[in-house]
Amino acid sequence: MKYLKISIVFILAGILIYAWYPKSTSSERVLRQYGFDQLSVEELAYTLDKETFTQSNLIASITATSIAFGEVGKSVNIDIPEGKFYLSLAPYIEHTHPCANHNFVTCRGEMPNTTFHVKIVTLDDEVLIDEELTTYDNGFVGVWLPANITANIYVHYQNKSANTTITTLKTSDTCLTTLQLEG
Repeated sequence: MKYLKISIVFILAGILIYAWYPKSTSSERVLRQYGFDQLSVEELAYTLDKETFTQSNLIASITATSIAFGEVGKSVNIDIPEGKFYLSLAPYIEHTHPCANHNFVTCRGEMPNTTFHVKIVTLDDEVLIDEELTTYDNGFVGVWLPANITANIYVHYQNKSANTTITTLKTSDTCLTTLQLEG
């Protein structure tokens, strides 16, 4: 009888500890598995864009509203902070691919590790970016922009340039592969 009471006390103590112990969300568990649990959403997007993934079952993509990350069957969606928009762009000269939402795993641009001058200006003439940016190993470079704007993007490389107009709405594309550099 004494051992039964002791066993019941241990069982109840275990239940109470489990019930009160802070539980991590599934997104925290998935991010922790890859060592990304201490990153902000902004840092996570940059980190995923810079990675060269070799796992065939990995999911890592971004829309205007969330980042999908994890493995097939075990992925989570992480919300993009209100008022922010991530755009990944890949200027090119000869080869590109059609893309809407940037896939950190499979999207590859023609010009990896290449420095471009990028200027992004809103229709109200507010300069958001005016600097030299270098594409990652995947040929893309990512930028965080304000949400819900329309802006013009100008890219210069050597004696070539490209420009286009983009929007950063909840329905906008996060992958820009139409910047063909021409001289």
